[in-house]
Amino acid sequence: MLQRKKRCVAGVLRGMLACVLMVAMLFGMVPGAMEVQAAEDSTFTQECQVANRAYTYTTIDDRTVTTTTEGKPKLLVFFRMTCQFSQAGVRAICQGSYDFSGVDIIAAEADGHSKAEVTEFKNTYGSDDITFAYSVESTIEDSMWNYVFAAGKSGITFPVMVYVDKNNQVQCVSAGVYDEESIVANLEKYCGVKISEKGQDVSPDPSVQMPTQEEIKAKFAEFPGLLNEETDTYAVAPRTTSPYEAGRMSAGSLQNALNALNFVRYVAGLSSNVKLDEDYITKAQTGVLVNAVNQVMSHQPVQPAGFPDDLYEIGATGCGSSNLGMGYSSVKSSVLSGWLYDGSQSNIDRLGHRRWVLNPGMSMTGFGNVDGYTAMY
Repeated sequence: MLQRKKRCVAGVLRGMLACVLMVAMLFGMVPGAMEVQAAEDSTFTQECQVANRAYTYTTIDDRTVTTTTEGKPKLLVFFRMTCQFSQAGVRAICQGSYDFSGVDIIAAEADGHSKAEVTEFKNTYGSDDITFAYSVESTIEDSMWNYVFAAGKSGITFPVMVYVDKNNQVQCVSAGVYDEESIVANLEKYCGVKISEKGQDVSPDPSVQMPTQEEIKAKFAEFPGLLNEETDTYAVAPRTTSPYEAGRMSAGSLQNALNALNFVRYVAGLSSNVKLDEDYITKAQTGVLVNAVNQVMSHQPVQPAGFPDDLYEIGATGCGSSNLGMGYSSVKSSVLSGWLYDGSQSNIDRLGHRRWVLNPGMSMTGFGNVDGYTAMY
């Protein structure tokens, strides 16, 4: 762990600035590029329960991401590239000993550095497991201060971390907290998510009621044909040439995929009442359309030539928040033989796809299939 030889503190102003800041807060103004005093409470972990506001950031791979959660906790990490505490905090999350795959993490550079500079920072201290965003105008800095003010603070030490639960409620804001154990403790306490060490076998939660073999057999009987090989059909056929059409899987194929998902969740002792969400279906289906047009499976697909902007934005969002598959005749087989199995060398060390299938808090999902490119949002 790095020794605290110097503090990466935002601000040097005192006295009148505090009064100006209070007035700005009362009228909903944001200080913009203004720096705030390094007060005694500039390093803190502050509990708070406020509704999370929706901000959008631009990522270093040219996507747009939002601070809003959608059924999964989110950690917002506001960092300063030159700050050793920021470097240590990002490294702890990306290169440390804990598995943070159960949390959506956005690392947002709040000091106005360029896309190329933030990309270099990511390559040094980060990884592909979390999303890196850079400043466009002052969006990131402004939103960071709004979170700090909502926590009742006016001075900070980088990094600033905002812990948002799966219901899109801000539960905690911290500043100057960068060690791995503290980040894990805050996520578990404020976001209700279990963070385990990488490669660690996790013992079952004693509160989970595992079904008996007879109960599993009875549940299996409710889904005749669950293991049958079949090909997904469409209510609206997708079109992979201009004019592009995302299409929609048939009700029967969507239900087959949902039955597979709910059955394996039942076997694992989890809620088996996940339902389909129309918005999620659209995002998943449009996402696999983009992948099918590109003929590349990617969570960050490039926009195909001539592909409509609005359709691409939906598809990119779908790809970025979905389990993806390629070469499957049905989403049902993707669930059972792909994402649940998760045995390839690129996934077996962390089982990220299986974790999404068996996400305890999941209540809604959506599926898509175009030319064997599959998705579960």
